[in-house]
Amino acid sequence: MQGPPVSKSDEQLLAQARLDDRAALGELLTRHHPRLLGLCRAMIGQSLADDVCQDAMVSIIRGLPNFAGHAAFSTWATRITINACHARRRSEKTRLGGILQGAVWGIATQTGELLEPERIQRSGQAVALARAVDALAEEFRTVLILRDVHGLEYEELGAVLGLPIGTVKSRLFRARTALRDVLGTDESEVHSTKLT
Repeated sequence: MQGPPVSKSDEQLLAQARLDDRAALGELLTRHHPRLLGLCRAMIGQSLADDVCQDAMVSIIRGLPNFAGHAAFSTWATRITINACHARRRSEKTRLGGILQGAVWGIATQTGELLEPERIQRSGQAVALARAVDALAEEFRTVLILRDVHGLEYEELGAVLGLPIGTVKSRLFRARTALRDVLGTDESEVHSTKLT
């Protein structure tokens, strides 16, 4: 009796995709698409996410021959997706409202704890929080979304952003401080948003 088929690793699929195996390429992209689309939604908003994710997928396909494998495929694909989001934001020339509308999975309080989306929305903070995140500098917005919305660990953040862990921690602290300043809250008010 045979069990369920064993799924291939990213590395195996990548090796096959480099040999023009379209099925392997399709499986690799399908595996990572939901996460990358979620990242696009968090970084640029629901309305542009599909288009930007598609742009990122095309860039990933075109970049495969040059992918050296110094990082995991998922890290490399995330970096390409972030670059696609940044490029789209720059091309839009204006800040996009509602950056996290419909995609507020959670955002960190000053202590780094995640707020559940339903609790944020019930408290009436979703729109203010989305606007505050959107108002942050790109480097702060990116690190905040990757850590607090997508849950990347410091090591993953360092790999994706090409930064040492100390710089990642510093940037995240500065991002949270900037978010608190944009929201116009002091530390005690930020702590009270935990909504237990």
